[in-house]
Amino acid sequence: MHFFVFAAIASALILVLAAPTPYVCDVSHARLALPATQTISAPNDARPEYIALAIGTQNYTCTNMGTYRSDGAVSTLYDISCLYKSDPELFDDVQNAAYNILLKSEDNTPSLNAVEDVIGIHPYTLGEHYFIPQNGAIVPMFDFSHSQKGDNDSFMVGRQIAGIPSPKGPQNIDWLQLERTSGQLARYVFRVDTRGGQPPDTCNSLNEGQDITVPYTAKYCELVTSEFAHGAIANRLAKQGFYD
Repeated sequence: MHFFVFAAIASALILVLAAPTPYVCDVSHARLALPATQTISAPNDARPEYIALAIGTQNYTCTNMGTYRSDGAVSTLYDISCLYKSDPELFDDVQNAAYNILLKSEDNTPSLNAVEDVIGIHPYTLGEHYFIPQNGAIVPMFDFSHSQKGDNDSFMVGRQIAGIPSPKGPQNIDWLQLERTSGQLARYVFRVDTRGGQPPDTCNSLNEGQDITVPYTAKYCELVTSEFAHGAIANRLAKQGFYD
């Protein structure tokens, strides 16, 4: 099932093959298609800037209640924007193929060669996804300083504003809509097409404090809105040749 559909005929893809040059593929005309629900939806004025494949782990700690508490996630975000138009079939299934190599990898870290075998092009790392402490809790961070060196605003700290269970089954973590609270990377981030990431239902309360990591993959779509398009993000992308 496709979770990104064409909103209009977009311009031709530009693929820059020489790593570490970024793959400059316009996905601004892509539209995020979600299950028919009012719980999670993309704003009408939001458009994608990036589509990323996340490969990593969801992290949990056993509590004295015999259940697992979420301690956030750690994942690497690979640019798959070009796959959206160049290979729709691969794009649709890429999180499943990535999940399979993740399960076979050492320390939940597939090699770049293994990732390349999955996505068909040399992996370009957009950034990292992890959690940071804030006001006595932890919050999601999307850090693109790896690919946007010198741009101190190339991050987004977000908060969850909506979510739905994975349409593919309870073994997969939820689909989420996150909204920016700080940073200039994006206005919204959507997590969709999730695979894995769920902890066991229970743990032995005698093992309170024991940590586990659960492999997961997902697509993350970073969306900007009109006010961002005329602000810091537009300036950054223009410098890098994202716009004509």
